[in-house]
Amino acid sequence: MAVKEPVFKTTTYKIAFALGMLFIFGAIVTGVYESLRVRNRLPGLEISAEYFLQIDTLLRRNNYKLAAEQIQRAADLDFPHQKELLRRLAKTARQYKDFETEVAALKRLASLDAMSDFDVLTDLSSALQERVRQRIEVDKVVDKDVIKEAVEISDRAAQLRPDSARANCNLASSLLMAGQTDHAESFFRRAIQLDPNLVPARQGLEHINQLRRAKP
Repeated sequence: MAVKEPVFKTTTYKIAFALGMLFIFGAIVTGVYESLRVRNRLPGLEISAEYFLQIDTLLRRNNYKLAAEQIQRAADLDFPHQKELLRRLAKTARQYKDFETEVAALKRLASLDAMSDFDVLTDLSSALQERVRQRIEVDKVVDKDVIKEAVEISDRAAQLRPDSARANCNLASSLLMAGQTDHAESFFRRAIQLDPNLVPARQGLEHINQLRRAKP
């Protein structure tokens, strides 16, 4: 009489057992992923209301550093509100003349919009220029790499909206920092043609004239 093989040793049982374990493992992985995803996302209502109130309180107490850290943390965790938070961070950083943080926030914004958001690019070029001026004033250093980046970002913004007076003026300012005076002059004049009341463009032209008069 043939001895039957134990059920747990049959091929069918082994296949069923393997499939069962695979299903259980998949369920565990999915559960862990969902847990991490939910835990690492701040609720929208908290971001839009209570969270911002707490940040405003910190700013009223002149605790900019902690406020900036809180906005940065929220931007890292809350993807649905990330753009809004990064804009808030950039705006707050500019108010406190923290141009390094403003530049970093705007760069993240630009990357999220595939470098096609005109307002973000224009704000970024302006922030880069302010960063250059700040380093000259505080560190007595001319950061050529930042100037080069400012020219590239300003040019990209001007290409997106060639009829924007602000974009042409920003590009002119960046070119002037790079020592490209003639090119800067042409874009300053273009900006004034588009908006005769644009004060920075007229100031830029006057600065170029002063530089030329100072030459021997």
